[in-house]
Amino acid sequence: MSRVVVGHDVNDVRPLRRECRRPAKRRGQRHPAQRADHSPTGHRFAAHLSSPLEGKRTLPHAGEGVKLDIPARGAHDSNEGAVPNVGKRYAEPSLEVPQVSEQLTLSLARDPQALAASEHVHRWYDYVQGFDAELAARKLREHSAGEDTVVLDPFCGSGTTLVAAQFLGFQAIGVDANPLMCLVSEAKTTWDVPLGQFKSRAADLLGALDRRLAEDDAGLAASCAIPMKSFNKWFLPSVLREVMAARQVLQELPPMERGVRNLLRMAYAKALFESSQVSMCPGITFVKKPRPPLRVTLKRKLMTIATDLQLLRGLDLDNQPKARVFQGDARNLSGKVAPGTVDILFTSPPYPTDIEYTRQTRAELYFLGFIETMDDVRAIKRQMVRGSPKNIYKTDNNEQLVAGYDSVQDVSAAIHEVTKNKNWGWDYPRMVREYFGDMFACLREAHRVLRPGGWALLVVGDQTCKGVKIPVTDILRELGADLGFTDSYIETVRQRRSTTHSMSLPENTLALRKPG
Repeated sequence: MSRVVVGHDVNDVRPLRRECRRPAKRRGQRHPAQRADHSPTGHRFAAHLSSPLEGKRTLPHAGEGVKLDIPARGAHDSNEGAVPNVGKRYAEPSLEVPQVSEQLTLSLARDPQALAASEHVHRWYDYVQGFDAELAARKLREHSAGEDTVVLDPFCGSGTTLVAAQFLGFQAIGVDANPLMCLVSEAKTTWDVPLGQFKSRAADLLGALDRRLAEDDAGLAASCAIPMKSFNKWFLPSVLREVMAARQVLQELPPMERGVRNLLRMAYAKALFESSQVSMCPGITFVKKPRPPLRVTLKRKLMTIATDLQLLRGLDLDNQPKARVFQGDARNLSGKVAPGTVDILFTSPPYPTDIEYTRQTRAELYFLGFIETMDDVRAIKRQMVRGSPKNIYKTDNNEQLVAGYDSVQDVSAAIHEVTKNKNWGWDYPRMVREYFGDMFACLREAHRVLRPGGWALLVVGDQTCKGVKIPVTDILRELGADLGFTDSYIETVRQRRSTTHSMSLPENTLALRKPG
C-alpha cells in the first residue's frame, strides 16, 4: 500500500492515546509527540489510500489553496490581552483550505471506495474505544451483498462503521445510547452540507468567540458556576472560560442547516476535550502539562472538516446513501430496525471492564446541553450494556438469561473467590453475569434484524478482572450458537497485554452467520 501525502494539514490533532506512551529511554531522544513532524502546528497528514479495484495508486496533491475567511485572533477588538495568549507553541493554524484538484475529483467520482479505509472524515472525531476504519471497510467488502447492502452498527459510537459503509455506497444504520455519539455519527455522515454556509458559520463562531472573550468577565464568571464541580479539574481556568464563552456563542448563532449546526457542535465537543487536561488510557487520567487553548483546537478542527468537505464534493452526493442514526438501546431495536432487513451487522460492543463510558464524555454531554444533573446521566447509563460495576442497578436482571451457562458462571465464581474478602463496594462477579446477559439480548436482536444469510461481525477482546481472564470471544460465540447462528469463525486482529496483569489478551473479529 502506497503512502501518499494528501496535503499539508496543520489542523489534525494527534490521537490523545499518545499520552499513554512511555517516554523515550535513550538520553537526549525526544518523545514522538515532541518531534517537529508531530507538533500541534507542524503535523503533516498522510493517508493510506488504496483502491479495492485497482490495487496500489497514487493520488495527486491538493491544488491551489482557497481562503476560509476565519478572522485572526484579536481581529475584532484591540484588547488582545483578554484573548488567551497562545504563544509560539500554539501558533494560529493556517487559514488555507486545500482546493481539491479536478484530477482527484474525477478519481473519486470513479472510485469513492478508495476513501473507505482512509482517515478522511473519520478524523473529525476520533474515539479512544474506536476500532480501525480499514478493518471496518475490509470486512464490509468481504461480506457485502452487493450495492444494496444494508449495514447496522448498534453501538455506533463515533461512526466508524457508518462512514466506511457510506464510502462503499452501502445504506447504514447506527444506534447508540449516548446522545453525544449520535450527534457525532450523524454529523460525520452528512456530506451534502453547503460548504459556503459551513465556512461562513465557522467564521462567525470564531469571530464572535474573540469578541466574547474580550468583553467583561461578569457574565462568563456567572456562567462558569457549573453544577458539576469535577470539571474544575478537567480544565485550566483560562480554558474553562473559553469553553463557556464558546458554548454561549454557539447558542446565539443565526439559523443554519441542521447538518452545519451538527458539524459546529461536534467540532466544539472535540475541541473542548483536546483543550482539557484529561487523557484516556483508556480510563480517565489527568495530565499536568497545559493543553492548547480552545480557540486553537477549535480552529484546527473546523479547518480539518472544511478540507474534507471540499474533498467530498468530488463524490456524487445526490445518489450517495445517507446513514440513519438513532439514540437507543442495542438490547431492544424494535421501532428502529425492522426484522430481516440487515445484511451486515458490524460493531464493537462494550467490553466487561472497569470503564464507565458516560464519564468519558461527561464534559461534552454537559456543555452541549445533553445533561444537566446526574439523573440525566443515569437515564443514559440505563440504556447501556452493563460493562462496568458502576453501571449496575438493583432492578437489572438480564443475568438470568445466562444462568445456565457454565462458562459465565465459572468466571463469575472465580472473580468472587478473589474479591470475597475485599470491601470495594463494587460487585464484579455480578457485572460479568449482567454483561453476558445483556450481550445475549443484543445477539438475540441481531439475529432478529438480520436477513437470512446475513452476518454479525463483532470486534471483541478478551479481558481480565482482578486477575481472572474473561474469554469474551469464546463465550459470545457459545451464546450465538444457541441463538441459531452458524458458520462462525474467529479472526485475531491484534494481541494486547493487560495493563494490570502480564497476560496476553487477543482482540478478535467474531463472525456469526444467520442461516438462510
